[in-house]
Amino acid sequence: MRVLAINECGSEEFTASVVIGDCVGGNPLPVTLSKFEGVSRSGAVELNWSTASEINNDRFEIERSANGKDFQKVGQVKGNGNSSVAIDYTFTDRSATSGTVYYRLKQVDFDNAFEYSKVIAVTHRATANSSAMSVYPNPVTDGNLSVRFQNSVKGNATVRLLDMSGRVLHTQQVGNVESELGMNLRSLNLRPGVYMISVTANGQSTTQRVMVR
Repeated sequence: MRVLAINECGSEEFTASVVIGDCVGGNPLPVTLSKFEGVSRSGAVELNWSTASEINNDRFEIERSANGKDFQKVGQVKGNGNSSVAIDYTFTDRSATSGTVYYRLKQVDFDNAFEYSKVIAVTHRATANSSAMSVYPNPVTDGNLSVRFQNSVKGNATVRLLDMSGRVLHTQQVGNVESELGMNLRSLNLRPGVYMISVTANGQSTTQRVMVR
């Protein structure tokens, strides 16, 4: 390119070469994950993660592995779409077996594009009844809740929703559930907070906390 240099003594025109570096894309990451950790507590694995910002974030799918290589989906948590403030998430896995368990998050956009988080390892000790039931999504954001059973329910089962004082807010009778039961909580007009899901089936009772937003 031609360059014209001018100072108080005059001017001079000369040829110079300019090297332009590679351009860096300006598209921000859809989700900035600031924390992802897990802990074994009361016979279950509790996963907690936080985002610093979100763009078009539809959901998080929680995946689990016994060897750190082969992962399977065990639940999902609804994302918050677009956000520029810190948001905390939690998910409780009650079907994990004892030993070292590996987890990762699959963050999915509204257009189904996705990214994986780092893999974390949790040393877990399961209890006798910890794998009987799992509840997802947790937290509940759209009123729809699924109760997944490790073993099929033979005969009748009673599902109860309780507040943290133990007051029964809803009771549902079901029978012969193979693996999963869906619940719609919209009609209950629940306030945001922590509740308990209690299931009595196959001669056993299992209770799990669930957060409603």
